[in-house]
Amino acid sequence: MLHFSLLKANGISKGEAVLSQIFGLLKDYWVLVAICLILLFVLRIFFRAIFRIAVIAAIVCFVLVFFFHVPPAKITQWGKQVSSTVDDSLKQSIQAAIQKEWKEAKYTFHPDGSYEIQTTHLKIIGKKGDPTATVYFNGHKVEININDLGEQVKRDIEQQQLGH
Repeated sequence: MLHFSLLKANGISKGEAVLSQIFGLLKDYWVLVAICLILLFVLRIFFRAIFRIAVIAAIVCFVLVFFFHVPPAKITQWGKQVSSTVDDSLKQSIQAAIQKEWKEAKYTFHPDGSYEIQTTHLKIIGKKGDPTATVYFNGHKVEININDLGEQVKRDIEQQQLGH
C-alpha cells in the first residue's frame, strides 16, 4: 500500500505512483501478461466465430419457419439426419482405413487390461471385455463399438489379447 502523504512530500503525484506500480508489475510478470493477452485474443476469435455460426443458423431457421412455413420439428429432423450422415461417413472412413492399414497394426497391451492398436492413420484404445473403444482418426476422436469395426478386427484383438 502506498502512503500518498510520503509521495506528496517527494513531489510524486498519486497517478504517477500508481502507474509506477503498474509498470513494475508488468516488468516483473511480462510473460504472464503476454500469455493472458494472447489467450484473450484467441478466445475472442473463437467465441466470435461460434456466435456468427449461431446467428446465421438462427436466421436460416427463422426464414424457413416464418417465410416457407417449415415446421420446427422438420428442421430438428434435418439436423439429426446431417449429424447421422456425418457420423456414418466417419465410420465408413475408419473402416476403409482399417482395411488398408490393418496388416501393419502394432498392438500394445497394458497390465490393467487396456490395449492400444496403432496404424498409420488410426489409433484404437480399448479395454479387455469392453465392447466400446476410442478411435482416433485424422484428428477426430470417436467412441465406437468394436463390432462396428468388423469381424476381422474383433478376432485379431481377441487373438492378440490371448497371446499376451
